[in-house]
Amino acid sequence: MIRFNGVRSAGEVSGYRRELDLSTAVATSTWTSHDVAYQAEVFCSTAENVCVACFKTSAPGKLNCSIQLRREAGAVSRCLSNDTLLLQGQASHWGKHLGVKFAGVLKAVTVGGVCRPDADTLHVEGADEVILTLVAGTDLKRY
Repeated sequence: MIRFNGVRSAGEVSGYRRELDLSTAVATSTWTSHDVAYQAEVFCSTAENVCVACFKTSAPGKLNCSIQLRREAGAVSRCLSNDTLLLQGQASHWGKHLGVKFAGVLKAVTVGGVCRPDADTLHVEGADEVILTLVAGTDLKRY
C-alpha cells in the first residue's frame, strides 16, 4: 500500500488517467493533487517473479509517501533495512487448512530525498522519484 502524504481524499485528486501499453506491458497512471502532477509506471514479469513501479512528480522534492506491505491475516511485515520491507506468512482459510508459505521483499530506491524505516513502513520524503521493486515467492511444489 502506498499513501501519498497530503492526499486525504479522492476530492483532492483531479485528472486521474490510466493506460496500458500492450506493446511494452507498462501500465501508466497520472493524476494531479495540490498543483503537483504525479506519474506511476508499473511493469510485472511472471517469469522473473518481479514487479517494478516508478513514481515521479512534476515538482522536484515533492514526492512524499509511506509504503507498506500488508495482508489481512496470516502474515507479518517488517523493515529489513533503511530501504527494504519484508512480508512473510502462510495462506490459510480463517486460520485453518494451512496452505503455501510465502514471502515478498520490496526495495525502494529514491532519486533525491530520503527513505527511512519505521517498524513496518518505509517513509519517502522530499524525493523527485522512487522506484519500487517487489519480488515474491512461495513454497509451492511444482511437479
